[in-house]
Amino acid sequence: MKLIIGIMIAGALLACEQTATQAQKQIPPPSTTTQEPNKEAIPKEAIAKVGDHFFVEADIDAEFLHMPDSVKKMQQQKAMRTNLLKNIMTRYALVEQAKAQGVDTDPQVKAQIESMSASILIQALSKKVRKQLAPSEDDVRQYYAAHQQQYQQNNTAAVRDFDDVKVQITTQLQQQRFHDWVEQMKKNATYEILDAKYRLPDVRSPISKQ
Repeated sequence: MKLIIGIMIAGALLACEQTATQAQKQIPPPSTTTQEPNKEAIPKEAIAKVGDHFFVEADIDAEFLHMPDSVKKMQQQKAMRTNLLKNIMTRYALVEQAKAQGVDTDPQVKAQIESMSASILIQALSKKVRKQLAPSEDDVRQYYAAHQQQYQQNNTAAVRDFDDVKVQITTQLQQQRFHDWVEQMKKNATYEILDAKYRLPDVRSPISKQ
C-alpha cells in the first residue's frame, strides 16, 4: 500500500514539474534591450510647429528684414520674438486652412496673388539695380560742379554747399540711371501686339513699331 502511495506522489510531482516547464517556455524571456518610445523625428533646430511644419529661429529673423530700424533694434528681445513667432504660426495655419478650403484655386485670388508676386519681384529688382547703379562721390561732385545754377539760393549768386545737396544729387542721378536702364531693357526686349486696336501711334514706345 505504501508503495502505491509513493508511486502516486512521484507521478504527481513529475506532472507538476512538466507543467511548470511548459509554462516557462510559454512566457518570453525579459528583453535585455531598452526600446525607445515612438517619437516623431523633430529637427534639432526646430523651435515650434504647426501640424507637420516646423519653425526655426531663421523664420523669426526673416520677419525683421522688412521692418523699420526702430523695430530691428528689438530683434533679440524675447517678448518681441515670441510675439512674432506666434504671428508666424497663426499666419501659416490660416494659409493652410485657405488651401484646404480651395481658396487658392479661385481665379480672382490667383490673379491677385500673381499681381502681388509681380510687384514684389519688380520692387526687389529695382532695389538691386539701383544699388548697382549708385553713383560714386566723384560722379556726384562732377554733376554738382557742372550744374551750379540749379543750387543757387533764392535766385542769388550764392550756391548751396555740396554737403547740403549731396543726397539730393545722388538720388537724382540714381533715378536717372535706373530710368535709362529700364529704357534699354525695353529696347532689348521683344514686344509684339497681335491685336491692331492696341497698337498706339506713340513713336516713343518700341511697341508702336510692331
